[in-house]
Amino acid sequence: LLARSQARALQTAFVTLATMGLLLVASAMLPFLFGADGVGGAALYSQVSLPTTLAQAGLAFGLLCVRPELGWMRLLSGDEPASREMRSLAIGVIALPLGLAVLLQTGLRARLYPATYHVPVLVFGSIVVVFAALLMTAARLRRIDQERQRSSEARRRAESELGIALAAAKMVGFQLDLRTHALRRFANTQGSVRSTYEAYLQTVHPEDRERVGAYLRKQREARRREYELHYRVLDAQGDVRRVLEKGEIRYDDRGEGQEIFGVTIDITRDVQVREALKESEERFRRLAESMPQIVFVAGADGEVVYINQRWREYTGVATANFEDCRRLVPREDFDALTSNWKRARETGETFVAEFRLRGVDGLYRWFLTRAVPVRNSQGAIERWCGTSTDIDAQKRAHEELRLVTDHADVLLAHCDTGTRYLFVNKAYTKRFKLEPEEVLGKTVEEIVGRTTYRSIEPYVKLALAGQCVTFDVEVSFRELGKRYMHCRYVPDTDSSSGKVRGFVAAVTDVTERRQLEEQLREADHRKDEFLALLAHELRNPLAPIRYATGLLKPGVPAEISAAAHDVIERQVAHMARLVDDLLDVSRITRNTLELRAERVDLRAIVRSAADAVRPLFEAVNHDLQVLLPAEPAHVDGDSARLQQIVGNLLNNAAKYTEPGGRIEVQVVREGSAFVLCVRDTGIGIAPELLPKLFDLFVQGDRTQTRASSGLGVGLSLTKRLVELHHGSIEAYSDGLGCGSAFTVKLPAAVEASAGESRALTDNVLPMFQRRHRLLIVDDNLDAANSLAILAQFSGYVTHIANDGLAAIEMAEIVRPEAIIMDLGMPRMSGFEAARWVRQQPWGKDTVLIAVTGWGQEEDRRRSREAGFDVHLTKPVDSSELLNELQRRSVGAVSAGGQIAR
Repeated sequence: LLARSQARALQTAFVTLATMGLLLVASAMLPFLFGADGVGGAALYSQVSLPTTLAQAGLAFGLLCVRPELGWMRLLSGDEPASREMRSLAIGVIALPLGLAVLLQTGLRARLYPATYHVPVLVFGSIVVVFAALLMTAARLRRIDQERQRSSEARRRAESELGIALAAAKMVGFQLDLRTHALRRFANTQGSVRSTYEAYLQTVHPEDRERVGAYLRKQREARRREYELHYRVLDAQGDVRRVLEKGEIRYDDRGEGQEIFGVTIDITRDVQVREALKESEERFRRLAESMPQIVFVAGADGEVVYINQRWREYTGVATANFEDCRRLVPREDFDALTSNWKRARETGETFVAEFRLRGVDGLYRWFLTRAVPVRNSQGAIERWCGTSTDIDAQKRAHEELRLVTDHADVLLAHCDTGTRYLFVNKAYTKRFKLEPEEVLGKTVEEIVGRTTYRSIEPYVKLALAGQCVTFDVEVSFRELGKRYMHCRYVPDTDSSSGKVRGFVAAVTDVTERRQLEEQLREADHRKDEFLALLAHELRNPLAPIRYATGLLKPGVPAEISAAAHDVIERQVAHMARLVDDLLDVSRITRNTLELRAERVDLRAIVRSAADAVRPLFEAVNHDLQVLLPAEPAHVDGDSARLQQIVGNLLNNAAKYTEPGGRIEVQVVREGSAFVLCVRDTGIGIAPELLPKLFDLFVQGDRTQTRASSGLGVGLSLTKRLVELHHGSIEAYSDGLGCGSAFTVKLPAAVEASAGESRALTDNVLPMFQRRHRLLIVDDNLDAANSLAILAQFSGYVTHIANDGLAAIEMAEIVRPEAIIMDLGMPRMSGFEAARWVRQQPWGKDTVLIAVTGWGQEEDRRRSREAGFDVHLTKPVDSSELLNELQRRSVGAVSAGGQIAR
């Protein structure tokens, strides 16, 4: 019970009683150890057995071990060097008597000495044991002193090192004995300074002195060990310094404060820095709150720690965390935004992003965000500072500009003074097979290549010097090859400072234009040659016509007049062919030529064409060979145009073959096509002429005798007619003097089934079974009279009017079934007259045929709108005109034999 008590008096009583019990038990063991019976002869003690004595000794020692921290047991149980030496000494002191007892008992049993010498031996042994114990004690005390000296030296070194560390850290260490108020301070390498706590309190600022004392008392009353305290002190010059005191209070077993260990740190500079930083942050906040942009500060981990009021005003949200941004930014923008933000934090580069942000009104606007890292002295990122600027107006303007520029064929680029791209349109990136992000930020030389940049570098320098430059340059592209580019560079000048910030380049690919210009120059040259040739070709037939008209006067013999008449007819036919060729070319180039497709036998076409040119061949003694297959060669096409194709090729072969030459025309079947080949032994074709042989107005060497006639449109017309028949034509020649060959390939006609009825071609009845009324209107009386005579020969009743007004008066009286009318006439044009006729009840079914010199597509459209059924261009072949009337059921007979209106 005494051992468990916490009262100091009871603990002392416990130690005293336990020690006395241990001594009594030890004295009781002496008779057993040394066989000294005389010790117990006074009969003052009761006799006990050895086991009982040992048990009592163990019990007494065990009681002392219950509280080893009390009394003299503290010297044996401690961890200090002295305690370790005392334990060693105690073991030696106990072991010496035990050893002496063992020796005495062994000597008595072995009869090494008489029993009468037992006491003297015991006394002598005891003296030796005591002397040995004294020697051992002295040795232990010497070691304890040496240990104490080493500890003192180590303590001095530790205090010196502590002073060095404190001096380096600008700290002051202290040790305060709360019982004596003795104060030791460690401030430098000179050791400690001793004073009193009261003297130290005098250095504390008067306003903080009472607070410091009250704080320490409160800590001790609450038995707190560690504490931290801020207060002000006055230095030797009387200046106020701010210190931070951190210490530990040590208590005894009863909880009484014994001493305080700690350090005081001069934090004056830190407090000044913090106050300056706080003031700076306050200025930053005031500035940030006054800015129209969204201003934010994020930590090194990317979390926003501050954002100004502009964010809440725009979004209606107080915070700006990850989830807020996810809700306010569209998904397609949010993914790119977070990816760029993560990459910027990892690399430490400036963060730049454009994205849409939803406002409190629910509408999205474009914002440009820029954030820069703020680093500490070690270079580590501490935070990010950034702004978000509303660029919605600029973005939409940029998108409108992009929309306009991306649909322009011009290559547009905006570069800075370092020739780095700031803007490029779609055509620019498409030309270089790149995406905009692959171009922006790079230099012109990196995109166009070093060679090309060297050619444009002088113009770039002129533009950056403030001059507008325009130039053409040849540029090589990887896939397009060499291209000619027309460039204009305009400097980008700051309106306020006048400094050049870069330049804008507008680049146009003029390769096709230059090629077209070259082609136009060549075409213009060919046109001039053609006009000269046309004048020559038209004058040639006019001369014999003029001569022949002189032979048609009265008194000239009939046979001479007949010959003159033949000359005029041949020359007019020749002139008509020239004009017809030109008109055909015009119709083909304007896609207005119509084919009357039907199934024809190519053999018949060739025979007819050969018969037509045979007189020409015989005149120059040419040998014409026609090789045709035995089976029919059916093709789908216009028989007149097919005959024109063959005739042109034969005429061309005759023209460029010397007299007595050989010309061969052959038709063969090749798969699903028929091949028509015309070969000659003529002058041949130069290799440089072959590629453009089928161009308009192209002819061979005009110095050749046989090549001096024609307009140079025959082969071009032939090629286009062949293509209208879904065929192809090619020319071959081994060179000048080696002859030539023209091959035409036409698709074979698909044979009709046996069940289809054949077209009836032999059921033509007499053309007229009754006479039809025909009105002819033309301000050229000769033309009107001659056409009326021809119509009368064909069985028509004709009437003539010389202008549009006379035509409608005549038509009202006659009610003609067909009207052939010119368009350009005095008093009333043919268009107005046709409209009047169509407005009459009797004129709705009247056939209206326009015969005019106006043959453009616009003229044909106007005639259709006026009500004309047919538009023919002068000069008109009389048989064609009469056939057109028959086709329009004016004079035609129906299948039943009745006249059709």
